[in-house]
Amino acid sequence: MVNELGLLEPGFRQRVEAFLAELMRRRIYVVVIETLRSPERQAYLFATGKTRTPDRSRHLYGLAIDIVPCAEYNGKVTKVAWDSPRWREIGELGEQHGLVWGGRWTTFPDLVHFEAHEGVDDA
Repeated sequence: MVNELGLLEPGFRQRVEAFLAELMRRRIYVVVIETLRSPERQAYLFATGKTRTPDRSRHLYGLAIDIVPCAEYNGKVTKVAWDSPRWREIGELGEQHGLVWGGRWTTFPDLVHFEAHEGVDDA
């Protein structure tokens, strides 16, 4: 699993960085758990039912991130909060920064997932 923002497509990375900065300003602490994904990891996630796309994820191209909210104490993560009541707020902030939020997907909701709009950031 790779979680380095520097591996993201530059235009998308700018949106992500602005989004993450806004979350920090609002004292909503998150951890980036995945950015760029290898084809092997994508195949594994597909085989285990954790994704529905065997080879089309925007993670494969540096155009998606997965994040999870966490508790924060003196700048150090203390506990991830998969069941955070702030998911909607986080998702809406991501959308305000021009990101597609997987939490809106009706067939396979993915709260942790944010990606570039198709054809916008990957030019």
